Amino acid sequence: MARAAGEPMWMERLGAALVAPARALAASETGAGSGRAPADLAVLILAAFMASRVPRLVKAGWLVVDGAGLDGVHMLLAELSGTLMAPLLFVVAGGIVVSVLAGQRRSMAADFDLACVAAVPLAAMPPLVELAGRLGAASPAVAAAATWLSYAWGSVLIGLAVRQARRRAPRRAAS
Repeated sequence: MARAAGEPMWMERLGAALVAPARALAASETGAGSGRAPADLAVLILAAFMASRVPRLVKAGWLVVDGAGLDGVHMLLAELSGTLMAPLLFVVAGGIVVSVLAGQRRSMAADFDLACVAAVPLAAMPPLVELAGRLGAASPAVAAAATWLSYAWGSVLIGLAVRQARRRAPRRAAS
């Protein structure tokens, strides 16, 4: 799919979700941004997974090379499921909250797009904590605080998403 001139790329959309969330939420409801938030979130989660789990990925690769392919795949899938769980649960819960609170302005697809934008802090925080840990600047207390901060940040974004959803034109009743 060709990108229109001036249309932001996935990295710009993810960055906007972190530094200009109101703008990112509004952009996710435009024709150009509709449906892109889930893919952007998936790219962020997978990139963060690969960046923060390098030793485990190498170990899984060596298990495959050594002839224990199923053990390597099992290790990889266990790590991936742990990485995916928090952001996906947040998106599901956030999408439901946005849909319920949007009232007659509800649009399930757009509401879940908004929840995906709100989940960006949850997906962005783990690799940052991992990097800080590798630099010797993170302790378990810092990691726990960062996790809670990402949930709080995401929750604030859910509030902004509800506000964005309530700005839509009301749905017309079926006749």
